[in-house]
Amino acid sequence: MRKTNPRYKEWLKRRNITVFKRELKRRILRRRRFAQHPVDLKKSRIKIFDLPENFSLINNFEVVINTFKQIQFEMKEKDFNYDQILLNMKNVNELTVDALMYLLVFIKNAKNAHDRDVKIYGNLPKNVECAKKVKESGFLDYLRTNIVRTDNNDNLKIIAGDEVESSVFKNICDFVHSKLGLDRKDTFELYNSLGEIVGNSFEHAYINNVRWHKWLIFAKYENDYVKIVVLDTGLGIIETMKKRILGDVFFDEKDLLKSALNGENRSETKLLYRNRGLPRLRQNTLNGILKNMTLFSNNVLYKYRESDKIEVYSTTESSLKGTLYYFEFSNNGGKV
Repeated sequence: MRKTNPRYKEWLKRRNITVFKRELKRRILRRRRFAQHPVDLKKSRIKIFDLPENFSLINNFEVVINTFKQIQFEMKEKDFNYDQILLNMKNVNELTVDALMYLLVFIKNAKNAHDRDVKIYGNLPKNVECAKKVKESGFLDYLRTNIVRTDNNDNLKIIAGDEVESSVFKNICDFVHSKLGLDRKDTFELYNSLGEIVGNSFEHAYINNVRWHKWLIFAKYENDYVKIVVLDTGLGIIETMKKRILGDVFFDEKDLLKSALNGENRSETKLLYRNRGLPRLRQNTLNGILKNMTLFSNNVLYKYRESDKIEVYSTTESSLKGTLYYFEFSNNGGKV
């Protein structure tokens, strides 16, 4: 047969070598041309968005939120004709998982911002420690990527859910037990607080036009504390309360959050905020069960620090879509 003919085999080998050399030469020429005349990004239909060097909602809220806001604004422009987007983390040198959670929600819902399919890509930070955090956080588990994930026994990876799942809260409490040496009774209030947060998310905060409506939870053991982040991707506390208020009423957003956390009557509107979860969350913070609470909801920030025992309410120029909770739990968390 022809395929077994030695002369044919020799000819096929020579031809393959010739084809390989020809293709190699073409690639070298293309690289040289590109070096001399770089391709315009507009023509290549790839848009690069640089993420902030300090990529943290907790520590750099305004800059991070404005970055996402600018990306969304450009994607909605009529002359936006890119079909690929690169979210560039190359220069990130400080990173917290709360920002990764918000980035994950943004990626999952990005198609809503444009009437055609836009492929979104990303990369790892050059900073070794930041790249390590990305790989260990569980962020990559929700994306299609060839980047190798790594495990860290001091992390409970990002968990995303769309209903109240008691097994998730139990896993977090078990993680706290193992790291802090506590009994089950010591995390009773932590379990209830997590349930109230997630329950509040789905009772009041659903948005119909959001494709990926999830709550996300992450926990990390560090310096004798378990640090917990919960992101609710719904309307947010402030927007939820505004929807309940009928008529043209002047209100201060900080007062709305205070009302929600205190479970008070609203004197201007005669509105009783009946949800028990937020007052319970605040009370557990004041009692020292939950430490160093930070809560972002829409354009209002609530902070409580163990060091000064002072509650601080403030407004932000930018607005978070949803509600972000951050608090810590120590080995005396359940022992008041």
